[in-house]
Amino acid sequence: MQFSPDGSKVIGQKGARNVVSRCSPSKESVTTLVTINADGQAMPPLCVVKGKTTRAVQSFATQDGPKDTIWTFQANAK
Repeated sequence: MQFSPDGSKVIGQKGARNVVSRCSPSKESVTTLVTINADGQAMPPLCVVKGKTTRAVQSFATQDGPKDTIWTFQANAK
């Protein structure tokens, strides 16, 4: 997933496959790991951003993510 960490909220039609929005030329990537077992039980999502300190995570609107999402950082994240 790529997005601008300082972007604004976008409203799209329910069920729309594509939503057009404006963002800054600098984009950040977030790697998201979602795990669901055969019984249908899901673990909280894990989001990894590129950075060397917790400050890398602070630039994202983590409160807007799914409940119980775990946010972390990695220097070599892509």
